Amino acid sequence: MQDNGDFKIINATLNDIDEIRRLTKILCLELGKNFNEERFMHGLKNRLTDKVQKNGYYIVKKGDKAAGMIFAEISEVDNKLEGFIKTLVIDPAYRGFKIGEEMLQKAISYFKEKNIKTIRTNIHKKAQAAISLYNKFGFINELALEPFKRFILTL
Repeated sequence: MQDNGDFKIINATLNDIDEIRRLTKILCLELGKNFNEERFMHGLKNRLTDKVQKNGYYIVKKGDKAAGMIFAEISEVDNKLEGFIKTLVIDPAYRGFKIGEEMLQKAISYFKEKNIKTIRTNIHKKAQAAISLYNKFGFINELALEPFKRFILTL
């Protein structure tokens, strides 16, 4: 477990569903998307109980409250394993504490431990702070999938 002052990065569990839901709703609101409870529960339960995928799901906690989350998944693409960052969101009340940087570094370290050489992510074009963060870590814009941009990092 990584500790950043009062913030702790831990592996997410099924006990964190309420806080993960809250953060997901924040992300949906910011991107102008509708939150779908059924889709959320199906996807989250499958991922948090999967022997491999559950290890890449992290939340940052301050006390009992989740300040942010990142979901780093491994999948097979063209007969090789690649990393994919599905979600990175920080509660607006906790932005400015460099939590996003800590979480992204945690995900990259996780992929390195698993010997993953390529990491991809899709970022909504409205998420300029996220685009800047990924660029800071060396991700480059690979292609546009409106309204998203796909970024790639080769380790």
